[in-house]
Amino acid sequence: MMFNTHSLSKSLPVALLLVLVSLTFMRSQNTVSSYSADYKIVSAMDKKIRAGVKAYRNGDLETAAMFMRTSLKDNRSKAEQAKLQSNLCAIYAAMNNTQRAALACDKALELAPHYTPARSNAQALKIKFAKQS
Repeated sequence: MMFNTHSLSKSLPVALLLVLVSLTFMRSQNTVSSYSADYKIVSAMDKKIRAGVKAYRNGDLETAAMFMRTSLKDNRSKAEQAKLQSNLCAIYAAMNNTQRAALACDKALELAPHYTPARSNAQALKIKFAKQS
């Protein structure tokens, strides 16, 4: 699902849509926090990912992105890669880097099409595109 800012501005409402995440799915493996109410970021037991989430929560977005990108270089399952890409989507969106955010969301959904936080982040990003138009 590639994002086209021109077509998104025509097809999406400008009103902010809050996206709900299934807490029962998230509780079993992850904790969720958000830099803003629109984007979801997922933590895990991995030390680098936790450090990235902590940096995100503290508003240090460059450091958060660095930890997520570094974690992607490790040997990760598709599910873990999807979580990291979804986290990068949220981080890049918070940095107002919508192009990189869109690429990360696309990659997350390619890896795990039904992953709820990635779908939520993609929806929030579409709304952000619409607001920018």
